[in-house]
Amino acid sequence: SRCGRQPCIGVCLHHKTLSFNVMVSRLAAPMASCPSNERRATRRSTFKFLCVAAAGSAALRSVLSFVGPSATARGGATAAPLRRAPVVAATAFAWDLDEPPQLPQSPEEMTQQAADAVMRAYRTGATRQSVRFRLDQLFDMDSIYLKGNKGLLNATLETMEGFTRKLWGGESLQKIRTSLVDEDTSTLIYRVAENKMQDAAVIYLPGREFLAEAKTQIFMGNMRDRLLVLANTENSPSAFQIGNMGKDWLDLTDIGFKMCNTFKEQSYYLSIGPFSQWKMTTFRVFPFKWQIFIETLDYKTIKLGEWDVKPNYDQLIEKIQAYEEENDIIPLKKVGKMLKDFRGDEEASEAANPGWRNQQSSDDILDKR
Repeated sequence: SRCGRQPCIGVCLHHKTLSFNVMVSRLAAPMASCPSNERRATRRSTFKFLCVAAAGSAALRSVLSFVGPSATARGGATAAPLRRAPVVAATAFAWDLDEPPQLPQSPEEMTQQAADAVMRAYRTGATRQSVRFRLDQLFDMDSIYLKGNKGLLNATLETMEGFTRKLWGGESLQKIRTSLVDEDTSTLIYRVAENKMQDAAVIYLPGREFLAEAKTQIFMGNMRDRLLVLANTENSPSAFQIGNMGKDWLDLTDIGFKMCNTFKEQSYYLSIGPFSQWKMTTFRVFPFKWQIFIETLDYKTIKLGEWDVKPNYDQLIEKIQAYEEENDIIPLKKVGKMLKDFRGDEEASEAANPGWRNQQSSDDILDKR
C-alpha cells in the first residue's frame, strides 16, 4: 500500500497498513528519463546555494537545491554505495553560527539546534549522520518499565516529527510520513519535499536487527545523496552507540562497524546522566567541539571542558579529579547530593504515576520491555 506520495516500509502509523515498497518510484524518478550523457553529468552532483530577493521586501530568503545522482537501485538486490555530497562554499543561511549555542532550555529549542546542526554538516558533504536527543524532558525514563519502549516512542514521536519538519530550514516541505518499520520501535519519519532531492529520512530508535536487514540496506542505497539521519540509537530496545563502532552489535559486529562508520558524523548530541557521582551533560553541535558540563553541589551548571572528539572515560575522570581537588570536594559530599537528587527523581516519578512501582509485578515489567 502507499501512504500518499511516499511509499511506506513496515507498518504505517497513520493508516496501520502493512507494506514494503522501498520508495523505488520516488527515489528513482530523477533517472527515469535521463540520457546516458546526462546520467554521467548527474552523477557529478553539485550543491547550489542561492539567495533570492523577495519582491517588494528587503529581506532575503535562502533557497537551497542541488542536482543529485541517479537513485535507481541496480538489480534490486544489493544496496548502492553510500557517497558523500560534494563540498561547496556557501553564503550565510539561517542555521549558520559563529559560536556554539548554549544548552537548550526546551525540547523546541533542542530540535531547532539539532536541525540547524544537521544542515550545517550536510552542507559540508555529510549525507549520513546520527543525532541524540535528551528524552527525559518528554518522558519519565523511570516509567519505561511500566509503559515499555512503545510508551517512550509514543511520548516522543511528535517531537521527532517536528525535528524532521525543521530540516532544510522548512524549505520545500510538502508533508511528513511516519511508519513503524519493525516489531519494536524502529520508526521511519520521511520528509516529502517539492524538490525530491530535498527529501530526507530520519530513522528514530532504530534496532540493530532492522538496520542489518537487506531491505534497510537497499532503502539507504536508494536514498543516495539525500539526507539520512539515525536518531537515538542509544534508546532503542536493541541499543547501540555509534562511537563503539559495532563492538556492541553482538554477533553482527561486521555490519555494525560498517553502519556506525557510515553514520559516524554525530552532528548533534545531548545527553544527561550520572558519572562518577556527578550529574553530567554531554553536548555537541556541529561543527563545534564536544562540551562536558556538570551540576555542582550548589546546583549550578558549569563547563568541565571541551574536546575535538567525544572524550573517553579516562579523559573525563582526569578532568573531574582535577575539579574536585581544586574545589576541595570530598566523596561524601558528592554521594549526599546524588542521593538527594535520586530521592527527588523518585518522588517526581511517583507523582506522575502514583503507586506504579508497588502495582507492577516482575512479569508485568518483563512484558513491557
